Amino acid sequence: MRLVRDARDDLIDTLRAQLVGTEAQLAEVCEALDALAIVPLLSFNIPCADLTCICAGASTSRGAPDLEITSLRDQLAAAVTRAEAAERDLSARSDELQSALTWEMRNSAEMTELS
Repeated sequence: MRLVRDARDDLIDTLRAQLVGTEAQLAEVCEALDALAIVPLLSFNIPCADLTCICAGASTSRGAPDLEITSLRDQLAAAVTRAEAAERDLSARSDELQSALTWEMRNSAEMTELS
């Protein structure tokens, strides 16, 4: 067994740190998506019956949905789309880092056996 750290060990440590950071970002994105899912219910002070109609795009008993509500709904949809894209990107990056870490650890173990 080798006792001296080398560049491979440093790379493994770096990959582990990046993986931990990426997984933390992914968890934050998932939490943000969960929070965004309930925003329509919390952000408008609208009776539930009217909220159902607004979410469906129908007019309410008070008339058509307010332009501000429509704008906020569009902004929310855009934010959800961006968060979902970020989640996919972070998940892919996490998979890449995990693969790189596994490959590097396997190579390190092989090099140790050959030493």
